[in-house]
Amino acid sequence: MATTSETTFVVVGTVRGTTTIFSTRDPKRVKINVPTHYIAMVYLAKPTPMAIGVMVPNNAGHLDVRQFITSVHDLGQKTDYRFQLPQAVAENTPDLAKWPTRILDHEFFNKNIDVQCPHAPLS
Repeated sequence: MATTSETTFVVVGTVRGTTTIFSTRDPKRVKINVPTHYIAMVYLAKPTPMAIGVMVPNNAGHLDVRQFITSVHDLGQKTDYRFQLPQAVAENTPDLAKWPTRILDHEFFNKNIDVQCPHAPLS
């Protein structure tokens, strides 16, 4: 999709949590913040401007990200991030038929994805 859009923006990041961890092997015991969620936003400018957001909880297990897809406007509201997209594009609910959101199957990787991701359903 990015090859047909002259301008593509991709933002990935985390939502800061309140939990910190440190390694007992680290002599300085540097604390690391554990994020509550992982986020991503993709904006394609052409041929028709569209954007998609996702906010996945940092939980154990293999999750299908399609359950966590949202508009970029809602993603910004939940995270306080400002993506600065045209309002009509940011507020539009993503049409999943227009986005390649399927979990990639073994034909793409030329290997059995069930072995790599045993809980991820193939589509």
